[in-house]
Amino acid sequence: MITVHIRSEEERSLKRSHGMASGLCIPEKQSAEQDGYSCLEGIDEYSIDPGIVFDSHSHREVEILTYIVNGILDYRDDAGHRQLLLGGEVQVVGAGAGITHSESNASHAEPLHVIQAWIRPDKDRKRQTHYEQKYFPDDAKRNKLCLIASGDSRLGSLSISQDTDVYAGVLRDVDPVLFQRAQKRSAWIQVARGALMVNNVALGSGDAAAIQGNDDNNLRLQANVETEFLLFDLP
Repeated sequence: MITVHIRSEEERSLKRSHGMASGLCIPEKQSAEQDGYSCLEGIDEYSIDPGIVFDSHSHREVEILTYIVNGILDYRDDAGHRQLLLGGEVQVVGAGAGITHSESNASHAEPLHVIQAWIRPDKDRKRQTHYEQKYFPDDAKRNKLCLIASGDSRLGSLSISQDTDVYAGVLRDVDPVLFQRAQKRSAWIQVARGALMVNNVALGSGDAAAIQGNDDNNLRLQANVETEFLLFDLP
């Protein structure tokens, strides 16, 4: 079954601070004890004006996947770690027992567009704080699914401590791209830009779809305009 999560215009333009618009898209609770959707605790999309700094904040026992749609992100944390991430780059940070970090738009001329997801590690695979970063060019995502993060680091993907695969795609005017979801697994699709059809269900920029149950195991992904999205294959 495909459940569509469509953000209202008010949600899309929520202002957290001067110069930054945030569209929060948190999956529904599955139980009173657990937030999120499968191991996906939440997912957020930021549009940050040039030169704006996102205030310091803390995380623990979660892995943070940051996907740069376009722009330059400056990442810094209290362990002295700093990374610059450009459009097309992906970062995975394992928070371990806890980190405090800040992020900012490193450009003083161009806006920054970011999607960030929080993934709960498998209880048997928790690690100390760790960092990975890699560039995935559009050609690797053009009209196909490119594996950008996985639990086994296959095909050059970044490592996450969970039985989860994360794919990125950039589609336009082609035959549908197919994805076969295994039985008893869930999926989450997040559209960064453009307009995506998922088994004839329409998603716009900033929208998402949660997929679970025994229906819709074979996903048909198609776009008539250039569309960029993430697909999470979840336990």
